[in-house]
Amino acid sequence: MDSHPLVSVVVITYNSSATVVETLESIKQQTYKNIELIVTDDCSTDNSVDICQQWIEANKDNFVHAVMLTARQNTGMSANCNRGCTKATGEWIKLIAADDRLLPNCICDYVNFINDNPDTKIAFSKVIPFGDKERLKDWAWADNSLLFEKFSHRQLGIILCYCDPLPTASIFFRRDTLLSLGGFDENIPLLEDWPLLMRAVNKAGIHISFMNKETAEYRFSITSISNNTYTEQFQKNIDMCFSLGHYYLRKMSPFAPFYLFTVSHANDNILMRCFHFINIFNPFYHELQHVLKLFRKIKKIQHDRLHQKYDLDWKNK
Repeated sequence: MDSHPLVSVVVITYNSSATVVETLESIKQQTYKNIELIVTDDCSTDNSVDICQQWIEANKDNFVHAVMLTARQNTGMSANCNRGCTKATGEWIKLIAADDRLLPNCICDYVNFINDNPDTKIAFSKVIPFGDKERLKDWAWADNSLLFEKFSHRQLGIILCYCDPLPTASIFFRRDTLLSLGGFDENIPLLEDWPLLMRAVNKAGIHISFMNKETAEYRFSITSISNNTYTEQFQKNIDMCFSLGHYYLRKMSPFAPFYLFTVSHANDNILMRCFHFINIFNPFYHELQHVLKLFRKIKKIQHDRLHQKYDLDWKNK
């Protein structure tokens, strides 16, 4: 493996004029220099494209290659990510939303990590949250070290069928791994990372690695799609992910349908009693209960740690 591989940093923009320069400056300030910059815009209605083009023209000499991609119509985050990652020529890709920021040593730390762990295909790290404190109150995933300490590959796959606790702001992956997975699922346009990770772990058997360092600052704001769980369209995307999760659960065990049927008929008392009895003898039911119980416990620990850490020095910008 090349000890100094080309890394493509792909910036995802949509109506990001207020924050994208912060993101671009954080990439420019990287201590690692073998970087290709790709900014891909999803038909913004503000002046995001003009801002990015002007910034790239003024700063292109700081990168091996720098390019701006645009779209004629809005296609969603998944398709926008695919456009940027398909254009990338680096061996590794660092994806970043145009309202988040990379810490100066982010790419250098990841390159050192993959050199020490050559089997890595997809990696995550810690992040530093900032922005709207109110939107952070139910979040717990700035530090995911306990998830990787306590859960096996299979158990992490089960968790991903229910939720995505891995912050996209820290994702780092091999380009050929993404291509082998078929890219991001454009049928789920507003949730690019969750379906991909479910597929990677539960279908392709890819182990996700964790680097125990902070690499990015993850913004919480009312305008961030990834923080917005209140729109009808976003909820439809979540429901599609749950359906995909149930599909992978059924693939894990022949006993999974008994459990899933019980859950889907939770309001029917007679059926609930019948299937609760059946599930007493269902090994998959007990496996799920163990994983989800431990997951809730870890979430509570990480939530408390996060809020204790940021109560006094919260970056409210």
